[in-house]
Amino acid sequence: MKVGFLGTGQVARQLGALADAVGFGDLIVLGIPYAACAQTLPPLAVRLRGKVVVDATNPLNPDWSPLVLPRGRSGAEEIAALVPGASVVKAFNTVFADTMTPAGLDRGGAKVTTFIASDDQTACELVARFATSLGFHPRVAGPLKHAAYLEGLAHLNIHIAMHEGAGTDVAVVYSERGASPDRPAGEPGLSMKAWATAWGRGDAAGVAACCAPDAVLMHPAKPAVVSRAAIEQFLAGGVGKLHVTFEPAAVVGSGSPRFEFGRFADRDPVSGHEVATGTYSAAWVREGEQWLIRFHGWTNAAL
Repeated sequence: MKVGFLGTGQVARQLGALADAVGFGDLIVLGIPYAACAQTLPPLAVRLRGKVVVDATNPLNPDWSPLVLPRGRSGAEEIAALVPGASVVKAFNTVFADTMTPAGLDRGGAKVTTFIASDDQTACELVARFATSLGFHPRVAGPLKHAAYLEGLAHLNIHIAMHEGAGTDVAVVYSERGASPDRPAGEPGLSMKAWATAWGRGDAAGVAACCAPDAVLMHPAKPAVVSRAAIEQFLAGGVGKLHVTFEPAAVVGSGSPRFEFGRFADRDPVSGHEVATGTYSAAWVREGEQWLIRFHGWTNAAL
């Protein structure tokens, strides 16, 4: 069996160059832009039936900002609907093509992580073995609906690379070492709880206090808001109308900065009913004994 690469972009070329050396199994890797999938995949659906289709795409607008999808689904779930009968696996989408070389995947002896999500456990295991053979550290992240978390992490990675000056020679190394006694008080998740509490009581200053002085707030339908002061001004009058809850999927990293991604829900403060849901990403920096939000962005299925 062979690995097939659909596309001629940089991701397809780099993964293909790695795969040429190992001659792996029967996988089809999507290396085309997400925007091209709706036109490209339906004519191939019959031929892809029964195959493992690896979705390495990210839903993006032309300016690299997140593309908000209808129905609140991930891009991978939309792709799965285009190729019924195929086992769609989300993988490699959180890794820049520039990193996909033997040297780029080695981060001081630690391997770059690729997260994997699929409803087909056998397909997950196959992609994990493929990723290992290429030099990645694979981490299965659950069913295909969790691809929304992986796409959120990718959007965060892209923002930091493209707009914060980090460049594309960056990568996530997922560490699962247990909690350390020298970790500072105030884990990152507590910042999100404080954010939600301040939001619920209509305290824009309290929400802004959870942020670093140079924090960036990425609204899905408005320009980025930069700085703690600007965030407080932006939120004034808008907090407290809904209550927000965060459901983290994972925290990535063992030092500062640290990253979290997951789902959120906006609820009516009177009835408690959900009125909006979506995915979110956050990045923290440690300042003394406190963790502050450096970046917070989200996609809202209602927009």
